[in-house]
Amino acid sequence: MIPILPILVLSIAQPPATPPDVPAQAPAQPGAIEPIHTEITVKPPPKVVPGAADDKIADSDALLAALETAGAQLRTLSADLTHINRKSELEAGQTVIKRGRLLFQNEGQPAPKPAADKSEPDKPEPPAVRPAPAPVRGKLFQIEFSSVEFGDERHTEDQVFVFDGQWLVEKQPNNKQMFKYRVVPPGAPPNADPLAIGEGPFPMPIGQKKDRILERFFATLLPPEDNFPAPLTDAEGKTKPSMAWVKDTYQLRLLPKPGAREARDYQEIRLWYTRGQFLPRVARTVKLDDSSDEILLTDIQTNQALPKGAFDTSEPPGWNIQVQQFDQPKADK
Repeated sequence: MIPILPILVLSIAQPPATPPDVPAQAPAQPGAIEPIHTEITVKPPPKVVPGAADDKIADSDALLAALETAGAQLRTLSADLTHINRKSELEAGQTVIKRGRLLFQNEGQPAPKPAADKSEPDKPEPPAVRPAPAPVRGKLFQIEFSSVEFGDERHTEDQVFVFDGQWLVEKQPNNKQMFKYRVVPPGAPPNADPLAIGEGPFPMPIGQKKDRILERFFATLLPPEDNFPAPLTDAEGKTKPSMAWVKDTYQLRLLPKPGAREARDYQEIRLWYTRGQFLPRVARTVKLDDSSDEILLTDIQTNQALPKGAFDTSEPPGWNIQVQQFDQPKADK
């Protein structure tokens, strides 16, 4: 088992000898603390461990490159979503499970062009009349929770999170409450991604930039079954049929680099992607207090039409609405 945190190697340098032409300093008084010079060196974990690679993906660098390419081709994604929050022992270890639906759309990608009609090659083509392009809003998502479980109790849930390219919004329709947070400065291009690690409440990276990930994390390709959040076998040690899909995934473990913003929140992050299309299936984040969040996507559909009215962040009349304008984020380091 690879250690969860990077190995810190401390080397203590002895004070230099006193030059002959410099008077020797008086000996330290009893009980005085002499300064110790320390140098911290971080030993990165390996990019791959035995049993994780195949003929397509050799290590974490190759997986990150494949994920970036696959994400660029993804226009829409919809899936059932399960969010499991496991509290720390300081919070009595309570587990809260929410179930709902995820919608994702990448408006930065143009729609595919229709194939040209070659039946009459000599016929001149009429001048193209193109409508004015709609403003690009970047990556959009909507998560609508419908139920919540506390132990043996299950209740209906009415909570919706929406990101429209500028605003991150939480809706509570039953209470007629809305909380709006501007995450993109007014007039700035839509480059925010609240699904990215460390950028929002639901880490489910889709189409992340390889260089951006490696700036902040050490990445390792692990076998898919390694530390999977749900047991892969039953009480008799037999493989669960419902877990068979795990073997057809790649697992990427991310350890925050010292000084990165994520190092203030996370011990580690583990992500599982399908081997065929490199689609996200599971994300697991472990915080410094040992609490964790797990997100599971099932019934995934890609590049299909999404429901009308998705990603709506308009303010309904009669609702209690709280608005927070853009707050400049702090630097990572």
